[in-house]
Amino acid sequence: STGAKPALPADLDAPLLAEAEGHALLETIARELRHELPGARLVHAVLEEGVSESDLANSRGLRAAWRSRVASLHLEAVAPGESAQAARLDHVERRAMALRPAAIARRMADRLETARTGDAPERDRGEMLLAPAVGVQILRGLLPLLVGTRGSALAETWRDQRGRLGSELLTIVDDGSRAGSPLQAPNDGEGVPTREMVFIDSGVFRQPLVSWREARPPEL
Repeated sequence: STGAKPALPADLDAPLLAEAEGHALLETIARELRHELPGARLVHAVLEEGVSESDLANSRGLRAAWRSRVASLHLEAVAPGESAQAARLDHVERRAMALRPAAIARRMADRLETARTGDAPERDRGEMLLAPAVGVQILRGLLPLLVGTRGSALAETWRDQRGRLGSELLTIVDDGSRAGSPLQAPNDGEGVPTREMVFIDSGVFRQPLVSWREARPPEL
């Protein structure tokens, strides 16, 4: 690639959260959850934060070195009352200090209240606002289309009469260089420079994500 090399995130060298600070963050989330939904309880919480350094070289002359960091939060809570409906929440940021306890507590309270009082949708089509977890499940179902060499062949069989895989509102992009992304890095796990890859553009299939080996077959 002749483009400029992606820059490293500016906050890579920020201090990791100390153990006491991590406990305080989780306690704040638990307190904010009780404020948002009185009687709700946080029953399980895991906060992990770490940094990594990678140095990769192969026989084709590719050489890359980069650093990355990520903080992941996993929460489980139960709603008030005898039903004790449960909900889970997973959230990722590049730094644990970027986690916002009040906003996270509101999201958890919304999930608990929906689990406790929500009903099944009255219709199965039309305009709907999907929760992130639902979007993840849809993307997971589309993985054979989006990842691997079979993607283009599958797209041919999945297209509708207009040649689309979805509505004009559907666009799916992979961009490991996106500024502010928790997993922003100048290179991917194969050492290839990251860039924007458009899989589906306004409902039209463009390309799948393939490995470096699949994209560049061995020379005979």
